[in-house]
Parts: sequence; C-alpha cells; structure tokens
Amino acid sequence: MARRKTKKTQSSKSRKKSTKRKAQTQFLSGISPQRRIDILGIILILIGVLTLVSLFTQTAGSVTGWWVANLSKIVGWNVYVLPIALIGLGTWMLLRNVERFPHLSVERVIGIVLLFINLAIFFHLSIDGDFDDDTFYYSSTNVYNVPKVDSGSGFGLVLGSRFNKGAFEFGYQQSKHDTHSAFVDVGDQDAEYNLVDMNLKFDVFAKGRFRPNIILGLGYTWLDIENNKTDGQTLSDEKFTGWAANLGTGLAFYFTPQWCINGALMYRWQSYGEIDGNELEDSTSGSGVCYNVGIAYTF
Repeated sequence: MARRKTKKTQSSKSRKKSTKRKAQTQFLSGISPQRRIDILGIILILIGVLTLVSLFTQTAGSVTGWWVANLSKIVGWNVYVLPIALIGLGTWMLLRNVERFPHLSVERVIGIVLLFINLAIFFHLSIDGDFDDDTFYYSSTNVYNVPKVDSGSGFGLVLGSRFNKGAFEFGYQQSKHDTHSAFVDVGDQDAEYNLVDMNLKFDVFAKGRFRPNIILGLGYTWLDIENNKTDGQTLSDEKFTGWAANLGTGLAFYFTPQWCINGALMYRWQSYGEIDGNELEDSTSGSGVCYNVGIAYTF
C-alpha cells in the first residue's frame, strides 16, 4: 500500500506541474503580439532609467555599484550611452502606433543598435603648444606643472542633422594620453582629454556617393592630469579648462542612402584659461592636429 500511495503522490505532483505550465502558456497566449512589444518597451525604459540612476548614485558594495561595475566591464565607456539607447528604443516601441511617429522598421532598429556599437570610433589627438614640461604656474598654496603630453587615442560620439549642402553636429570626444615630467620626480603619469563641441560641415564638390566637406567648429575642453601639482608636501591631480576652435576637412562615403563611412583631419586651436578653477594670467596653449574615422547612420 505504501508503494501505491507513493505512485498517487507522484501522479498528483505531475498533474499540478502540468496544470501550472498550461496556465502559464494560456496567460502568454492571451497577450497579443502588439501588447508584448509594449511590455518589452516598458522593460527597456525601466532598465535604462535604473541604469542612469545607478551611474550617479553608485556606492561601494551597493547593488547599483555592482551593476554599473559589471556593465562597464562588458561595454566600457559606452556604459554612459547604453541606458539612453535603451530608453530611446523603449519609447519608440511604445509610440510606434502614433501617426506622426516614425515606423519602427527592422532597418531602424538595426540602426539604433549599430549606433551604440559604433560609438567607439577611432579618434587621435596631439596636444602641443605650452605642454612641453617647461612651464609652471604658482598660486598661494600650490605649484602647477604643465607636462609634456604624448599623442593619444580614444572615442567619440556625434549627433546631428543634415541639411541640403552639409550638416550641423554636436559631439563629445575623449582620449587617453601619457605625460612626461621632471617636476619633483613625478615621472610619467596619465592624462584624460575631454571635448564637447559643435561643428558645421559644408559639402564641397559632392558627387554621387562621395561628399568631401569643410569643417568649422567651437568647443569646450578640459584636461585632467595625474599628480602634477604640489603644495610642498604631497602631489595631486590638476585640471585645465578652456576653449577650442576646429578647422579641417573631411570625406563621407555613402554606401547606402542612410549609411556612410566618414573621416576627418582637423587642426584644433586650444586655449586653457583656468587651472583647478583658478584663472590664469597667461592662457596655456594646447593646440594640435586630430583625426578620426567612424561610421554614421542618417535617419
């Protein structure tokens, strides 16, 4: 009898599991494909918003800190753009049926995804001028050194709008550099260059898929350098801030009506007028040549 009781119990458990799976299947089948896309859009927006919040509220040992740290290992610098892309894609899914809202086609979805993947375009910059390890600034509490800065590479993100004979673009660039200094035996240190700029591109001699252009622009720049100031006892980081002006030329090759490969060569005038928020009597020049190669998608 014990055996029969066991068989009945196992049979009862199997029926319960089968009933549960059937209920789940019926629940999912009761949701229309359109409603499933809406739910997916909401989930993407929530993940994007939570990730953005995590980027600015992370603390050591917290769940948000763990999430951002691991996400950064996977996507690198793009961790700051991924949540925006998720929110944009989720919003697009929710508003896809609005008459004036662009249709969410497969091509547009691929374009959004590839826009994120191709944010890590190749960007190279040289910083010359007064950055030669031969210039110093003094304040009431610190001595600042202007080290020699090697050429460096990084990534950039550009968003903009095309018009008949060119484009208006708003961009961000970041690059990493090595520095060399004999300042109190500081030796070689790292520097991080950042730029936010606005550029106008004017097409010249455009023919077919090739669009040569002239580039004019202005920007705001800051340069963080490790261990290059001292109060007489300890070394600490310094930050230069200033303005930039771009002048150069570029070329875009459109291999489809929306997709193009582009490159640019520019000379960038840079004048740093502040160091750690202190205004300099004589601005520091950091002008140099920069070039980049990337891929763009036009909606």
